[in-house]
Amino acid sequence: MKKIIYLILIACSAIFFSCKDDDGMTRDGDIVLSNLTAEPRIGAVVLKWDNPAASDYYYATVTYNNASGEEVKQKVSVYSVDPDKGEGHTAVRIGGFADTNTYEFTVTPYTSDERYGDAVTVSCTPEDASKAFKYITGTVETKPTVEGGVVSWKNDYDVPVTVTITYKNLAGETITETRKGSEDGSVEIFPFVDKTNVTITATDESGKNTSEPKVVEVTPERGEIPQSRMTAIGASGVEGNNVPANLLDNNVSTAWSGSNNDIVWVAIDLGGVHRINWFELVGNSKDRESQPTALMVFHSKEPVADLSQAKNLGIFEYNPEHIYNHAYKLENPIDTRYILIAFPGVQRVSITEFCAYYADAATHYAKESELELQPDPDDDPTYYPEIEYMIPLDGQNSLTFEATNPDDPSEYTFKTTGGDPFVSLAPLKKAAAGTVLVFQYKASADLACEFFWCKKGTGPAGGKETFFNLKKTDEWKTFKINMVGAWNNGWWDGKEGDRVRFDIGDGGGNTLVVRLMHWRAAVDGE
Repeated sequence: MKKIIYLILIACSAIFFSCKDDDGMTRDGDIVLSNLTAEPRIGAVVLKWDNPAASDYYYATVTYNNASGEEVKQKVSVYSVDPDKGEGHTAVRIGGFADTNTYEFTVTPYTSDERYGDAVTVSCTPEDASKAFKYITGTVETKPTVEGGVVSWKNDYDVPVTVTITYKNLAGETITETRKGSEDGSVEIFPFVDKTNVTITATDESGKNTSEPKVVEVTPERGEIPQSRMTAIGASGVEGNNVPANLLDNNVSTAWSGSNNDIVWVAIDLGGVHRINWFELVGNSKDRESQPTALMVFHSKEPVADLSQAKNLGIFEYNPEHIYNHAYKLENPIDTRYILIAFPGVQRVSITEFCAYYADAATHYAKESELELQPDPDDDPTYYPEIEYMIPLDGQNSLTFEATNPDDPSEYTFKTTGGDPFVSLAPLKKAAAGTVLVFQYKASADLACEFFWCKKGTGPAGGKETFFNLKKTDEWKTFKINMVGAWNNGWWDGKEGDRVRFDIGDGGGNTLVVRLMHWRAAVDGE
C-alpha cells in the first residue's frame, strides 16, 4: 500500500512540474484570450482582442519577428482599452514596418499572479509605409496665437517625413519652416496680424515624392506679444547678474540694471516685424533709487547704425514713485522689430520687465497697477496709541531733538549741528511686530542714514549697521525698508530691551522731521 501511495505522489509531482515554465510561471487553460484580429495600417498593424474573463488578468505579450528576423516582444496592459468597444477589450498599434511583408503576431495572456493562458496567433500585412506622407496633411490642425498661430500634425505611421509650412509674415516676406521626423510635430508661425493663408506639404524620406498642398487660413489673436520671441540685444551698461535678458523673463524679482555717464539705454529685438500699439515697463521695488523720470523710445524695422536712422516715438513721463503703472499707448500702431529705450537725465536705471502689445489695453500687470494706486496703509498719518513707536532718548551726538506735535507723541524734529550726528532710540517695550521699518518724514536735504543694532545690554559696534537713504522733501513722505538682514545676520532679535542708534546724515545744518516710526510684519514682495 505504501508503495502505491509513493507512486501516486511521484506521478502528481511530475504533472505539477510539467505545468511550470523555467521562469516560474504556470500555464492555466482557463485564461482564454478570444476574437484576436489584425487590421493593416500605413507602416503598422492594429491588433484587437477580447480580454480573458479572469478577474486577475493583467497584461498580454505580443511577439513577432521583424524584417531583420529579430524577435520583438511588446507587453500590452489591460488598460490599453479599445476605444470603440470599451473595457474588457484591448487595442494596440504595432508600428515601425517599412515593407509590405506578412507578419505573424503571437499574443499570450498573463495574470497578476504569474499564470498564463494559451497563445493565439494572427497574421497581417502592413500597408505601404512609403505612402504615409500623403496622409500627414490630412491631420493638420491650427491654433491662433498673438500675431501668429501654431500648426500641428500627427504622424501615426512612425515613418520619416518632412513637413513644410509656408506663409507670408507682416513684413511681406515669404517664410518657410521645415520639420523632419517620424513623430507628431508642431511649429509656431509669426508674426502676422490679418487672416493669413498657410500652405502645408509633406515629403517622403527619399525627398522625391511630395503630397498635394493643403492650404489653411489662420486668423491671429490680438494681445501681448510673447516675451519668448524677443531678445535683449544691447544696453549702455550691465551691473553683475542684472543683465538685459531679465527684462524678458516674466519675473519682477529679476532686473536689468545699467549705468552710463552719457545716457542709459537698452535695446529689444521683437523677433520679427510686429505691430504694436502699447508697451509697458515695470520698475524695481528693490532699487527705488534707480528709477527713471522719463524715457525716449526709438524704433526701426531693420538694424540701424545710429539713432538718427531710427524713428523717434517721443518722450514719455515715468513716475519714479510707482513700480507699476508704466504702460504707454501709442498714438497710432506701428510695425516694427527693434526698439531702443533711452532714459534721459539719469546715470543709472534698474527695470524688471518689458512688455509689448497689439491690443485694446496693456493687461499683463493691470492688477498690480490697480492695487498700487489704492491707498497705502503705511501712508496713514493717524497716531494709534496701541502701536509702539520708536522715539529718541537722551544720548545724542551733534544734534538736537524735540517733540513738535502735541497731537502726535511720535513726531520729533532732529537738527544736526556737526559731524557724525546720531541719537539713541528707546529700547523696545515688547517684541517688534515684524522686520519692516516704516515711518513718515520731511527732510531739508538728501540724508545718508544708518541703524546701528544693539541687542539688550549691548552698545553699537562697527559692522553691525544697516544703511538707507532719505530724499529731500518738503512734504510728508513714507519710507519703508525690510531690515530682515539684521535678524538673519544675528545683529538683532527685535526682542524686548533691544534698541538702535539712529545716525542722521554726515554733518551739521540738516533738519529731519520723523513721525510714526514703527515695525510691522513683511508682506509678499517685501
